[in-house]
Amino acid sequence: MKKIGILTCGNLTQDMGCCSFMCLKELNALSGPFARYKKDGGAQLMGIISCAGCPTAIAPEKILMRVRALAELGCDVIHIGSCMEYVCPFKNKYKTLIEERYPDVTVEIGTHGYVVDRETSRKLFGKITRDILLQERLSMTDMFLQILELKERGNNEMESAVRNATR
Repeated sequence: MKKIGILTCGNLTQDMGCCSFMCLKELNALSGPFARYKKDGGAQLMGIISCAGCPTAIAPEKILMRVRALAELGCDVIHIGSCMEYVCPFKNKYKTLIEERYPDVTVEIGTHGYVVDRETSRKLFGKITRDILLQERLSMTDMFLQILELKERGNNEMESAVRNATR
């Protein structure tokens, strides 16, 4: 039985709430990219980790720190998630870094099948992901500005907002 780790996109897991459902569905069914493990007696999930988010100066080191636990606990294969396959321009660099640091660990790219063909799925997933990640949304700054605006308007509006918020 192969011991498997999954490396997912930090942006998708943190900002978009991905729970790795499709990755786990394929792993549990030994289908898609995990079908190859049927001949090995199946696959056992060792853990799911996410990247550090889009690269900073120390992203490669952070990736290796996160992979370390999986590698040292006997993980045979780390699958770089389909999310990263579709949108991460650094996936091949990460694959190389992990393989160099942990030569006993194989790194595969992909965790679930394609909606259509590989290239169309990559383009579709990439566009939708970018649209979601870059959509305008309220922030903590917006919240504080709204509170300050209420405060400037006076006690009555502030008291009304507090009552509505605590219902």
